[in-house]
Amino acid sequence: MRRPGRPGSLHRARSTLRDLLAAHFAAELESTYQQCQHTQAYAYNALAAGQRALKNLLLAFISSTENPATTAQQQFERANNMTDTIGALTPLVHQSKDPTQALQSYYEQFQHAALAIDKWFTVQATRPASCDAPVLAHIRALLKHPAFTLKNPNRARSVLGAFALQNPSVFHSHSGEGYQLWAEHVIALDALNPQVAARLARALDRWPKLIAPLQTKAKEALQSIARATGLSTDVLEIVSKALGNP
Repeated sequence: MRRPGRPGSLHRARSTLRDLLAAHFAAELESTYQQCQHTQAYAYNALAAGQRALKNLLLAFISSTENPATTAQQQFERANNMTDTIGALTPLVHQSKDPTQALQSYYEQFQHAALAIDKWFTVQATRPASCDAPVLAHIRALLKHPAFTLKNPNRARSVLGAFALQNPSVFHSHSGEGYQLWAEHVIALDALNPQVAARLARALDRWPKLIAPLQTKAKEALQSIARATGLSTDVLEIVSKALGNP
């Protein structure tokens, strides 16, 4: 018999394991990270892409043991491509109490590049609870940012989709606030783009597998969507099935 899901506990266990591995293999991680550095002009080929992917994975481990994340800051300042820039920005945001300077620097540099700003939103929307910051309040602030609009599907996914589908430690908060924020915006988004709203509505498809306190909050959020007037057929069908209604 499977145990009920505890997303927050799983996140903490994963983070703890990462930190232990990072501390134990610090020298090896740093050495391999340095081997992945290169000074050549950016190139897109299998070898270069693989090196960047490995380098940024190693950076995530290294940054978990640094306070502040000096290696990530150095890479952020020297990066000559988006992969390395986001690879550095992510630990700076996810493992720092105040990433304001890095976020502002990135935004000023890429504010006219839509896809780059989508990434900027996603990095913040996936900031974990373990960063010891009011993440939900910050996500609500992002939804009011001048560059955010529900009318843009990519922008909506960059915040709401990333939050609900990629940030379990905050979305599944025992307060139920994550579910409430999700429900509010499934309803709002449904009036603009039912297809995107339907994808977002699937975030709690498997709510019965959660532990009892989370089940209660999740069911309440789903019911609040089901009660909304004028729901699209797409969203209503997904929510009704999730609640076990025909």
